[in-house]
Amino acid sequence: MNQVNIHNFQHFLKELEKNLSEIDKLLEQETLHLKNIYVLHDVMTKMCNNWSHQLEHRG
Repeated sequence: MNQVNIHNFQHFLKELEKNLSEIDKLLEQETLHLKNIYVLHDVMTKMCNNWSHQLEHRG
């Protein structure tokens, strides 16, 4: 490889490392969002079940 190719490849590797790091951060954020959605889903399910149970015992 000549010097230009080596330099270009080094630049490519640095950019790749930066992009992979950004992807890793995004995956961490998405994991947190999914956990929050799961918790909200669980809360809403329990609320709906509670309301349904209360309505059954009113009539």
